[in-house]
Amino acid sequence: MPKSLLRCALAALLIAVCIGARCAPSSPPPIPTKILGKVEYFKEKQANTKVPHGTIDMNTVKETPEGVEYSTSDGKHWQAVMERTPTGWHVRDVQEMK
Repeated sequence: MPKSLLRCALAALLIAVCIGARCAPSSPPPIPTKILGKVEYFKEKQANTKVPHGTIDMNTVKETPEGVEYSTSDGKHWQAVMERTPTGWHVRDVQEMK
């Protein structure tokens, strides 16, 4: 009788461990090996974007303390305010420069 009770307890423990292993929380997303700078990130994310003011002239993109500045094909100049995120950058606001 004690051997069968021990076997049942071990079987229950084994089942509990297997169920617990399947329900383990997922691992966090991988951190990129190299976080891009503001200009590189903006160029990568906005390369093929059509904006209401034409296309972004990627040759005019330059870094500022707040984010980046750039020109569009209609000749207007813009400032994108960017903030750091764990995986890179986020464009928070875009305003026309006068």
